[in-house]
Amino acid sequence: MVKNKKRNFLIKAIIFVYAFVVFLVPFTFVSNGAENISPKESLDKIFLISFETRQEQTLGNRILAHFYIPSEYKVATYEYGIIIFPEMFIETYSLDNNYFQRASEVGGISYLTYPFEEYSYIGGVRLFSDMNRIPESRFDLSLCYVVYVKDENSVYEYSDIYYTSYNTIEKSNLSDEELKALFYEKKKDSNFERIVLKLNEFVDSVWIYIVIGLSSVVVVWGAYIGIKIIVSKKKEESVDAKGMERIFLSELSSYSSFQCRFLCL
Repeated sequence: MVKNKKRNFLIKAIIFVYAFVVFLVPFTFVSNGAENISPKESLDKIFLISFETRQEQTLGNRILAHFYIPSEYKVATYEYGIIIFPEMFIETYSLDNNYFQRASEVGGISYLTYPFEEYSYIGGVRLFSDMNRIPESRFDLSLCYVVYVKDENSVYEYSDIYYTSYNTIEKSNLSDEELKALFYEKKKDSNFERIVLKLNEFVDSVWIYIVIGLSSVVVVWGAYIGIKIIVSKKKEESVDAKGMERIFLSELSSYSSFQCRFLCL
C-alpha cells in the first residue's frame, strides 16, 4: 500500500513537470511573441508567388511581380514596397543593403522605388508590382527586385535579391486560376520552411525551460530514490535489531536453563 502511494506521487510529479514544459511554456512564448511584429519578422513572411510578362497597347511590355504575406504578419503602420534596378548597378554603385541610402545618388528611371499595390488575397495580402513600357532592347537586361519593409521610424529591412529579366520569365498573362495554383504551390514550400523556422525559434526560446523541467524530473526522481534507500536502510536496521533481540533472548533463555540445571545439582 505504501509503495503504491509513493509510485502515484512520483507519477503525478512527473506529469505536472511535463505539463508545465509542454503546455504552459509554449503558450506563454506564443502569446508574448505575437503581440509585436518587427519589420524583419514581417519581411520574413513575405514570399514570391510569381513573375509574369504581359504585352498591351497602353502599357507596352510589362513585368508583373506577385508577392504574398499572411494577414497576421501584415502590420498596418508599415510600408511595403519594391526596389528595381539593373544587376550591373550592384557593383557600379556598391549596393549592399543600403538601397534607399544610395537611391538619390543613383536616381533616374533605371532605379525604381515605390510601395506595392495591395489586394486582399486568400487569408492574406497580395503585394503587386508592375514595371511597364520596357523597350525590346532591354528584354535581356538582368533586373534585381528587392522587397523592403519600412516602419514608423523610417527604419528599412530588405529582402534577398530576386533576379529576373523579361526574356527569362516563362509565365505570361496569368489567369486568376493559374495565379492561385502557383500561390498554393509556393505556399506549401513556404509553410514547410516556416514550420522549420518556427521549430528552431521555439527550441531556442524554451530550451531553458526544458532543461529546468528535466532537472526537476531528476530532482524528484532522486528524492524518491533517496527516500526509498533511507526507508530500506531503516527496515534493514529494524530487522537487524529484531534479529539481535531474538539472539539475545535465545542466549538468555539458554543461560537461564543452564543456571537452573546447575542449581539443581
